[in-house]
Amino acid sequence: MSESHVNYSIPEPPPIATDEPAIIDLAIEDIETYGGEFKILIPHLRDRLAMGIDKHGTPLQKSNGRNHRIDGFQELEDFIAYMKQGLERGDEEMRWFYYQGLILASDFAELLEGKQFNYNVKKKTILRPNE
Repeated sequence: MSESHVNYSIPEPPPIATDEPAIIDLAIEDIETYGGEFKILIPHLRDRLAMGIDKHGTPLQKSNGRNHRIDGFQELEDFIAYMKQGLERGDEEMRWFYYQGLILASDFAELLEGKQFNYNVKKKTILRPNE
């Protein structure tokens, strides 16, 4: 690889508990406000909140001592790997999610690397196979 890059795979430190609200609770408030198709996520987010507290001893909070951009990027990398795993297993329903993950992660990498990123003009389209 001719371009140098930053290794974003270095683990973040353990989270520090604060008295701030749980980020997932704030996201659920947003979903309840906006409603619609996102409401399907509420029970899943509550499950994730419980799992996070069980695993880390604290919910995800705003000032937890971790870098939200690095954590988010690492999660996107995991998402790509899981969707590709599904494709390799013959689960074609994962193809669209796999490509969406690639788009989101590549856009996020540009942001992390300080490249110009404008949400209003950024446009990428990948069609599903057979379309």
